[in-house]
Amino acid sequence: MNHTYTRAASLYKNTQSSGAGPRELVAGLLWVLIRNLEMGKEQYQLRQLDRMMQYNQKSFHLLHTLLSCLKADTPMPKEVQQLNSYLRSTYRRTFTRLVNILTSKDPAAEFDSCIATLKTIHRAWQAKAEPTASLSSETASVPSFTEMVL
Repeated sequence: MNHTYTRAASLYKNTQSSGAGPRELVAGLLWVLIRNLEMGKEQYQLRQLDRMMQYNQKSFHLLHTLLSCLKADTPMPKEVQQLNSYLRSTYRRTFTRLVNILTSKDPAAEFDSCIATLKTIHRAWQAKAEPTASLSSETASVPSFTEMVL
């Protein structure tokens, strides 16, 4: 059995104890989210809808966590505001698509579309994370989006 939610918690713990920064954490959360969606699609194709919904439920929690990193009330440069708005819209749209997955014409294609979009975002976060110097354990809380991109 695949325990992606447990791995997400483990990722957070390991990221914080290794001194890795918030960008690495977001990239890791996106990776776990993508993996959950892939497993949800697989369960759909096997007609294991209860298990698919379990993966979707875990995905909802991860999307909520990612959305909580995006602070709309923080003053930020215009280009950061635009990126913030794009991510907020994408995460909300993904949430809505998962809620309605079984009513879509082709649920497998809907999963694939969500996965493709999130993979693009994941690659961008991964690229941002690699050159980042480690942060101290004093910054262990989940950062705002502004803190992550600046």
